[in-house]
Amino acid sequence: MKHSKIGIYIHVPFCVSKCAYCDFYSLRQAGLEGLKDRYVDALCRQFREAKRRFGDLTASSVFMGGGTPTALTAEHFSAIFKELKSCFDLTPDAEITVESNPATFDADKLCAMRSLGVNRLSMGIQSANDAELKLLGRIHTFKDAEDAFYLARGCGFSNINLDVMYGIPSQTSESFGNTLTALTALSAEHISVYGLQLEEGTPLYEKRENYVFPDEDAVCELNRQARLFLESKGYGRYEISNYSKAGCECRHNLLYWNQGEYLGFGSGAYSFFDNRRFSFPENAELFSGADNFFDLTHTDEILTKEDAEREYVMLRLRLCEGLSLHPDPEKLSDASPYFKKAERYVKAGLMEINDGRLYFTPDGFNVSNAILSELIFD
Repeated sequence: MKHSKIGIYIHVPFCVSKCAYCDFYSLRQAGLEGLKDRYVDALCRQFREAKRRFGDLTASSVFMGGGTPTALTAEHFSAIFKELKSCFDLTPDAEITVESNPATFDADKLCAMRSLGVNRLSMGIQSANDAELKLLGRIHTFKDAEDAFYLARGCGFSNINLDVMYGIPSQTSESFGNTLTALTALSAEHISVYGLQLEEGTPLYEKRENYVFPDEDAVCELNRQARLFLESKGYGRYEISNYSKAGCECRHNLLYWNQGEYLGFGSGAYSFFDNRRFSFPENAELFSGADNFFDLTHTDEILTKEDAEREYVMLRLRLCEGLSLHPDPEKLSDASPYFKKAERYVKAGLMEINDGRLYFTPDGFNVSNAILSELIFD
């Protein structure tokens, strides 16, 4: 089978400390220097195994997430990208993103990353309010984040994403407005806006009785506030949680939303390849000592044609562009039944049909999960 351009995801599970809300697979790095070295070596072995198993593959995007990838050293990055480029054909314009925490890099590391081809930096800032940052367990102040942003600019990063969070305990419209004002003043190319999710097993969940969280209506209003403010500053919403300046949409995310193929490397990393979704166990020690990595992955799902079509509809409707009445026939044979079922939501002002496309209104995005369930499965 000939594959079109794929995406590559690389998971780095190491962090300086664990944020109070985070339920992603990650490890506090204190005392794990030896494991980090072995983990990077294992990533390089997995790249080589992928080449042996799947043949020559071309990648148009690379996304290194975590954890905190910038907890790695410049030497680690050099080893990873040297092997990555020897095993995969990266397109000349490939988007190469690294997630970062503002407290985990300096100019030398940033410049080393840039020289290796990293051309997009994603910074988890979350808030411009230091009290909120402390509550979330972040290890930086907003001043640290500002300094880190300008440092990245000085090292040649012209495409930067900033993450911001709403629904934080005791957060108000005023405090959130101050955060939005401070972040847009930096003039990043892309801003991701996420609602805080309370996940079982996280410190914030365990202490949830100690905090006052915004109620559901307040959360929806904060989300609306973010949309209106960011649009007034020239950021267009292109996906339920993502805004960008024109032409700066995250291509790796768009690959996901367009049901493109991707290979995941590292412990806990997911792949979608040959119509199969599979993942490696969340065990960095197991990963670091492995040889036949893809024999240790477990299959989470094999998509039937019907499953794939339903998923395609769901993913497309996450995008503001929405679902076309005349979609890619390889992805969806007939979109008209979904347009028909959506008529009730159009009448309710939650969806629109325009120029042959079905998409959510801003109010519809707030209740999109419930609508998608009914639209796709009922």
